[in-house]
Amino acid sequence: MAKMIDVDGKIIKSKEKTTALNSYEEGAKVFRKFVRRPMKYKDSRVMLRVEMKGKFSGWKLKDELLKAFGMEPGNCIFMNDLNVLGYDNPDVQNDTWLVDGLAGGKAADWLDDENVTTGTVFEGIFVLKYEKVGGITDDSSGAKDAMIAELILEKGLSVVEQKKETEIPMESLDALLSLLSNRP
Repeated sequence: MAKMIDVDGKIIKSKEKTTALNSYEEGAKVFRKFVRRPMKYKDSRVMLRVEMKGKFSGWKLKDELLKAFGMEPGNCIFMNDLNVLGYDNPDVQNDTWLVDGLAGGKAADWLDDENVTTGTVFEGIFVLKYEKVGGITDDSSGAKDAMIAELILEKGLSVVEQKKETEIPMESLDALLSLLSNRP
C-alpha cells in the first residue's frame, strides 16, 4: 500500500509505515518510536535534522551491510553517529539516540556538494531502516546475523550549521587560559 501525504504535510499512518515530512520535530517524534520499536516503524519516511557526530566510512564496510540496505559497495557514503535533533529524549539512552546513516546516488552527491563533515547539522528526508544483515558479527562460533538500524538519506534539504575549520574547541581555550593564568 503506497503512502500518501496530505497538503498540510500531516503525519499519515498506515499498517505499513508512518510518514512525517512536514517538520524535523515531527520526524524526531517518529524516530523516538523507531528507536524503541524499530520493527514496527521501519521503512517510515521522515524529515530529520541531524548532527554528524562521527566520521565517514565507505569502502572498508562489509558488503553484506551495504547490500542489506540497498547500497552499492564502493558507491555510497557511511555516516557514523548521526545525532537526531528536535526532540527532548529523556526516556531513551543517549547512545541509543545516535544512529548510523547511509547515502547513495544523488543523496551521496548532495553530501559531497554541501561539504557535510563531522559537526555539520543538516536536514534531509530519511528512511528509517531495520534489516537483518548476514555474517556481520563474529564470536567464537563464527559469523552471526544481526538486526541493524540505519538512517538512509533519501534527499538532502539544507545545511543548517557548518563546522568552521578555524574553530578552536572550548576545551583547548580553557586549557590555554589555565596555563596563562598560572604564569608568574
